[in-house]
Amino acid sequence: KRFEKVVSNKIALNYEVEFLKRDGTVVNTLESNAPVRDNDGRILFVVSTLTDVTSYRQLQKKLVESTYIDYLTGLYNIRYLYKRLREEIKRAKRKNEKIAVIMFDIDNFKSYNDKFGHESGNKLLKN
Repeated sequence: KRFEKVVSNKIALNYEVEFLKRDGTVVNTLESNAPVRDNDGRILFVVSTLTDVTSYRQLQKKLVESTYIDYLTGLYNIRYLYKRLREEIKRAKRKNEKIAVIMFDIDNFKSYNDKFGHESGNKLLKN
């Protein structure tokens, strides 16, 4: 269908395609299709290339995760909270709904970490 678009619209077209290998791993590819024309503008053939962008997508995913997830605790950070809060406020306005936000502050958490260790503190936060 996309290939037909290249031919009918006489334009180049790029899009991503995921393939599932037999072993279950996903391969992300970028497919590019460009028509080659003669002097009268008629399409002679289409040049197609398929580029493996799996490592790029994996790196991109890690970058997004590192933006929103605390590397010590594995929990979402304040950036993620603000991002989700903006999304929920927009949704609530669109649907004319109300929302509530509850935040907890753990007093003297640093002294807990100092006394029992960061691993214990991380477990406390997660549970």
